[in-house]
This record gives sequence, structure tokens and C-alpha cells, in this order.
Amino acid sequence: MVKRWVLGLLAVSSLAILVASLAGGTTAQLAFAYLAAAFPAGLMLLGIDKNGRPGAALWPVLALLLVLVLAVAGMLAFRGQIAGAPRLFGLPPAAAVQLFGLFLAPLVVVALGFAWTFSGFAWTFSGFAPTRAELEKLRELRQGRRGR
Repeated sequence: MVKRWVLGLLAVSSLAILVASLAGGTTAQLAFAYLAAAFPAGLMLLGIDKNGRPGAALWPVLALLLVLVLAVAGMLAFRGQIAGAPRLFGLPPAAAVQLFGLFLAPLVVVALGFAWTFSGFAWTFSGFAPTRAELEKLRELRQGRRGR
């Protein structure tokens, strides 16, 4: 059920991103920025769907969404401040927020978030989880080789 909603929202937001990129004006720029920032979180929700529910991995995706939206808000807040603005790590503030907020922070958030929730969703991907019979066969093969 979640997949249908997420796919519908991604389809609508894709169209809105396209329209906002072609339209001019501040509202279109804001819509484009926030929709483009939220898009990766929607794509990740499609990948972690577990029997119609995202499960424990929903929290890292929501954390990613929060980080991306805050990074976009920070970039927009510092927009145009280049000459007289203080430097952050030698970069203008908007560039620093872009580098750390849109690229480095999401890597950390996603990696740590999925590591903490790994046991809740790791074996739910169909086709990748070994069955009990396969595990027993593997144990028998392993014990057979030790006996030689």
C-alpha cells in the first residue's frame, strides 16, 4: 500500500519538478529546490517497503529527508552572500552548506541509520534471504568438509 502512495507522490512531484524548472519566479525556484531535495527519500522508501510497510528503516529515511530539507533551507538563506560573508572552511556559506548538508551529512545519516536498523529489514528482500533448508544444507556441507 505504501508503494502505491509513494509511486503516486513521486510521479506528481516529478511533474511538479519539471514544471518548476521551466517556470520562472521565486515560488517555482523554492518548489523545485524542496521537491528535488525530498525526491531521494521517496526513492528510498520504495526500496525498503516490507509487506506494505517500511518498517524500522523508515526512521533513517525521515532523518535523511530532514537533513536534505534543512540543507536546502540553509542554502536558500545564504543565497547571494559571497563577498562580505564569513567563510566556513574556506567556502562561502551557501557552498559550505551545499557540500556538507547535501553531500556529506546524508552519507553519514543513511549509513548510521541503516546500520542501526539493519536487523529489522535486511532479510526482507525477496530472493536474498537464505531459507532454513539452505542453511541446514550449508551446515551439513561444512561439517562434511571438516570430517575429511
